Amino acid sequence: MRRVHFPDILFLMETKNSSNHVLDVKKWLGYDSSHIVDPEGLSGGLAIFWKASYDVEILHSDKRIIDTKIKFGSLALTDQVRQ
Repeated sequence: MRRVHFPDILFLMETKNSSNHVLDVKKWLGYDSSHIVDPEGLSGGLAIFWKASYDVEILHSDKRIIDTKIKFGSLALTDQVRQ
């Protein structure tokens, strides 16, 4: 995927994997930073990866949402990523 597409910010839902596995995926894809919400049992799990050129502040996260404030240069975007 990275050879064709390498978005600045990538959101994954239903990861169904532990933080350790998701961190390995982050490293394999080449992202600098991440925030991960572990799954509950065999369902759920969220992750957001981003490049170092972004300043991402996690405002709130739980099993269904990662609420972020993202800064790139002088631009600031506030968005909620929902499962």
